[in-house]
Amino acid sequence: MLPSDLFGVAARILGVWTVIEGLRGFVTAFGFQKGWFTPPDQTEYFLLNSIMEIAAGVFLLRATNSLTKFTYAEDIAPSVNETTETSN
Repeated sequence: MLPSDLFGVAARILGVWTVIEGLRGFVTAFGFQKGWFTPPDQTEYFLLNSIMEIAAGVFLLRATNSLTKFTYAEDIAPSVNETTETSN
């Protein structure tokens, strides 16, 4: 397995973990709103934090290929010999 493949797997795992943390924050914000937890003045904080975490997680899940190509541009780019063979 290439390092770029491992990077892609790690980015996807981080994305899933971030989405799960964001969903956990939604549950906490819901609990604050219902009065199950105190203090209720932190509801907006948890709600905004959850939205940002879910957005970051979805970005990592959807843009993993682009991030891998950007990070490992030299490893993924075709060599000079490959480009000349395909053009002939």
